[in-house]
Amino acid sequence: MTDGPLGEIVRGYLERVVNRRDVTVVDDLVAADYRGFGHGWPADVDALRQFYVRQAELRPDWRIDVQETMELDDVVAVRAYAGGSVSHDAGGSPLATPYR
Repeated sequence: MTDGPLGEIVRGYLERVVNRRDVTVVDDLVAADYRGFGHGWPADVDALRQFYVRQAELRPDWRIDVQETMELDDVVAVRAYAGGSVSHDAGGSPLATPYR
């Protein structure tokens, strides 16, 4: 399926911020008044930026490869493969044996 305009934005966001570890994307594409929700999810733009910095440290080769997007009005569903090395536990301590 071909990406529509919103799918292209989502695909580009994930490619740049997760795969290339370019946190400037947060400033480029996330609204200044962003408010995240959900257990453990960053609550504002500063926290979101720090989340991605921390993820790059804890999961140094983590990737999200978008396979397909589907749009309905202003909602984008994404089918993707995600994976890579996990080198630290949830508390930030290095693992004796990193895993994929």
